[in-house]
Amino acid sequence: DTTLTAQKMVLYSQIVMDYFWIPKGWAEQHWTEKLFSENLPGFHSLLRPSGSVYFPFKAHCLNRICCNLPKLSALYDISFLRRWELGEIALWRHTQDVDPWVMEEVFRKRIDQEDLYCEIDER
Repeated sequence: DTTLTAQKMVLYSQIVMDYFWIPKGWAEQHWTEKLFSENLPGFHSLLRPSGSVYFPFKAHCLNRICCNLPKLSALYDISFLRRWELGEIALWRHTQDVDPWVMEEVFRKRIDQEDLYCEIDER
């Protein structure tokens, strides 16, 4: 029987849509309207009651969330994290354990990518 019952379903405490390593233009190309209008509302059923979905602080994400605010605000408490609160994101917290040399030389990820990519200009 392939039918999942509520007792068998795995619920998540966090769904992390990355947190900063998204170069300019990538989110706009890959995170289409469907992600925010259909998939993101569907994520709600995968979360524990206190679960969270995290998106990077990027203009595209903010714009798409605002465009879908009536639907999303009915399902989620929408808020922003300050830099000192990032430790609540499991992906961010564990990335901090990666040796900086390995991060930059092996993974080719700049250590300062939060500052580089997580900002919204004044336009």
